Amino acid sequence: MHIALLCPVAPPAGGVQSHTAALRDRLRDAGHRASLVAITRGQPVDRDDVYYPEGAMELMSTLRRLRPDVVHLHFGGDLSVRLALLCAAIGSMPGVRSVLTFHSGGFPSSPRGRRARRASVEGLALRRLDAVIAVNSEIADLFTRYGVRPARLSTIAPYAKLDRSRIAAALPDGMAAFYAAHDPVFIAVGLLEPEYALDLQIASMPRLRQRWPDAGLMLIGSGSLEHALRQQIAESPVSRHIVLQGNVDHPVTLRAIDEADILLRTTRFDGDAVSIREALQLNTSVVASNTGMRPDGVHLMSSLDTNALEESCVRALANSGEVDAQHSASMQMRDELDRVLQLYQRLASPQ
Repeated sequence: MHIALLCPVAPPAGGVQSHTAALRDRLRDAGHRASLVAITRGQPVDRDDVYYPEGAMELMSTLRRLRPDVVHLHFGGDLSVRLALLCAAIGSMPGVRSVLTFHSGGFPSSPRGRRARRASVEGLALRRLDAVIAVNSEIADLFTRYGVRPARLSTIAPYAKLDRSRIAAALPDGMAAFYAAHDPVFIAVGLLEPEYALDLQIASMPRLRQRWPDAGLMLIGSGSLEHALRQQIAESPVSRHIVLQGNVDHPVTLRAIDEADILLRTTRFDGDAVSIREALQLNTSVVASNTGMRPDGVHLMSSLDTNALEESCVRALANSGEVDAQHSASMQMRDELDRVLQLYQRLASPQ
C-alpha cells in the first residue's frame, strides 16, 4: 500500500508528530510506502518522501501526483471550517480512500464542540470521508453528533507499544551533564504553548528545590512561548537548574524520558498524550493535570497550581519503581498502530 499522512511534521515535536512518525515507521517496517505531507508551517526536514506544499492548491496537486491508496489526515486543536473544507476536498478525491484522526482533548467541551450537529459544515465534510478515528470516547461522541455513521467510526488511542530498539543509546553530552548534576530530574515534552502551563513548572522550581536541593527541570520542545519562557527562566532564582532544550530527535527524547525521575504534563486541557504512554512503558513516573482521560498509573494533580504539583511529585517519588505490573503488561501487549494498519488494508482492498 501507499499511505499519504497529512499531518504536522516535526520539528516542533508534539504528540501528533510523534504518533505519525511511529505510524510511518510501522508502515515501512511492514513493507508499505508512507509519504508525509505537511499541513502546517514548520522547519523543513531533509527526509525522503516528505513534502511541504504551500497552500491548498499545491497540497491537492501533491496528492494527485503521489496517487496514494489512502490519505490519512491528522490534526488537533480546533475543528475549524478551513480544516473541515480540507476534509471535504480529500473525501471527494477520485480513486483515493480517506481517513481522519482528530487529536484534540479540548474541542468536544468547547462552545463549538458542544454545538456539534449533523446539519453543519463540519458534519457534511466529515461524512465525505471513508473512515474517521476518534482518540477517545468524547471525540467519538462528537463525531456521532456530526452524523458520522458507526460503521465508519473507530476509537483508536494515539499510542503504540514502545519499540525499545529506537531509543538512543545515550544522551548527548550537554543533556547527560545536566542529568548527572541533578537528582531528581523533572522533564516536560511538548509544544511551548499556553495550554501546556510550562510557566507553572518553572515557577514551581524554587519550591521543589527547597524540598529536593539537587532537583533540575528540562523542557523539550519549541513553540510560540519560547522567548517568554527563556526570559522567565533567566529571572528565576534557580535558573541554572532549568534548561529549555528545544527540539530533540525522538530517540533522544525517549532516552531523556527513560533517565528522568518524573515526566510532567501540566496541560490546561488535554485528550491523551503520547509522552505519557511512553513514560509509563519506560517505568518513569508521571505527574499530570487531571483531564478525566489519563491512563492508570499517572499521579494526578488536584488542581493546576504549585502546591498540587509539589504534592503530586512527593507521591510520585515515594512510589517510584512500584509500577502496576498488570497495567504495564497490558500496555506492552496493546498496539493500536496495528488497528490503524488493519483499517488501511480494509479500505485499500477492492470492494
